[in-house]
Amino acid sequence: MKIISNLYLRWPIFWDIFFGTISAILVAKCLSFSIEKFKVQDLQGIQQSFIDTSISLAGFILAVLTIIVTFKANVGYKKIEHTETSLELLFNSDVYFTIVNLLKWTILELVINACLLYYFRIFTNYFLPEVNLSVLVLTFFLIFGAIFRSLYVMFIVVNLDAKKKVEEEEFK
Repeated sequence: MKIISNLYLRWPIFWDIFFGTISAILVAKCLSFSIEKFKVQDLQGIQQSFIDTSISLAGFILAVLTIIVTFKANVGYKKIEHTETSLELLFNSDVYFTIVNLLKWTILELVINACLLYYFRIFTNYFLPEVNLSVLVLTFFLIFGAIFRSLYVMFIVVNLDAKKKVEEEEFK
């Protein structure tokens, strides 16, 4: 499982686009229902919901990234074994750079996703319904990937805190 997560986290946007594109192609080619049942207004409503979700998530993650980087500027460098708090442990470990990099690329992915959706929202009437639905499937995977990575970062931080507390208990 760790190999898969490392492979995914090395190129997360690529994998989100890859799986989203495969799913979008499957939806476009293998629809078991009539695409004509979707009205343009329905597609635009879903697009708007995905746009709102992408922008909201990007703003939230940007706030988290800003807080992390600001706190890092106020914490001096210490060797891992000399850290006193879990926050110092986070900022002085290699995990910090992984977290910042993941959050940075997640924000970029969500902003690009929102721009793509704005484009398709404006020109919905000019695309085939299959194309519009495929784009929605693709953007769903981009949003899901961003949420997954954000939760992964949160679990990294929580696990660091838990490990630090366990180590402190062992030395008492």
